Amino acid sequence: NVADGDTIKIGANLELSGNVASYGSSINDGVNLAVEEINANGGINGKQIELIAVDNKSENAEATTAAIRLAEQEKVVAMIGPATSGNSVATVQIANQHKIPMVTASGTAPNVTENADGSINEYAFRTCFIDPFQGTVAANFATNELGAKNVAIFADNSSDYAKGLAASFKETIEANGGTVIAEAA
Repeated sequence: NVADGDTIKIGANLELSGNVASYGSSINDGVNLAVEEINANGGINGKQIELIAVDNKSENAEATTAAIRLAEQEKVVAMIGPATSGNSVATVQIANQHKIPMVTASGTAPNVTENADGSINEYAFRTCFIDPFQGTVAANFATNELGAKNVAIFADNSSDYAKGLAASFKETIEANGGTVIAEAA
């Protein structure tokens, strides 16, 4: 994809309504500030950024639809978002298929960028740490800084994010010689 005319089209596939609208709206605010600043300073190679924001309504199916619209109708050269792992995973195939880089600010699940078979999603990127790393850091802090030996894990069992953190936390606590004495959801 190449930028047409005097603009570079970038898509924002974000959770602007629905259950996690606060995530997508915050990212959208940051993207708008960055675009405003870049454009005020002459753009990129003299071209202005044109941001096309689409609300994925905090739903996987809507995130896929938004990615298709941005790639096929709007002809963007890159996509920002979605914010959540589930919505990001729902768009990865579209990004790979159309060879359009996508970057998520907060899609922490490992399978956003790497599939279960070890293959890489070549056009998917993130600016955050993955779930297993976050759980490991938390467990190392509990062990090394707090001196925790016996721990209980309370996790939201309706959240893949929470389940991923809990699993890596438990694995690292046990590897550090600690014991998980209770788990509750």
